[in-house]
Amino acid sequence: MKVQRSRRRHDRTSALCACALLLAACSLLPAGVAAHEEGDGVDAGYGHVFATIGANNVAEVQLHISETDDCAKFRATQLTAVRDTASVNGDIQQLNPCQFGGSVTLPERGRWTVSVWLTYDGHPANIEIPVGASGDPGAFERADWLHIEASIASSSGDRAWYVPSGTLTYAVIGLLIGTALELARRRLMPGPAE
Repeated sequence: MKVQRSRRRHDRTSALCACALLLAACSLLPAGVAAHEEGDGVDAGYGHVFATIGANNVAEVQLHISETDDCAKFRATQLTAVRDTASVNGDIQQLNPCQFGGSVTLPERGRWTVSVWLTYDGHPANIEIPVGASGDPGAFERADWLHIEASIASSSGDRAWYVPSGTLTYAVIGLLIGTALELARRRLMPGPAE
């Protein structure tokens, strides 16, 4: 009788420890890192990019940022267009705290990826839009999150969050699954006869 009570108490303690470990693992991940795939970085804001291409293959780009804690933390850096091995740079300016605009001349026809490069609180952030230069006017649009590399600490006093926090989370989840399996094994398998 005493051995059975001890086993139940041990099982309850193990279950409580497993729950505490799960809560601790969840608290390690900031909301930004948990929102998307590992390696994408921390979300700095939601960007809506518009690009129009004229007959002269000049891409006029506009970026509007929303869902950010402070638009004043963004600064225009560079506008680039990449195709295969070709790369060209253009100018980008901050039109108001949450709006940027610029242009880049595409030297040849074809599919290009135009990247708007900014800094957010001093750290690089970017958003890309695929465009096609065909010699005819065209309009392109894309919306996505602007990401800061996950390994870069915010200078605003936040704790530094690194991609290895995901590895730690997986390790804790593995530990919890192992604990649950061990508890199930103990319940299903009879103990030694007394």
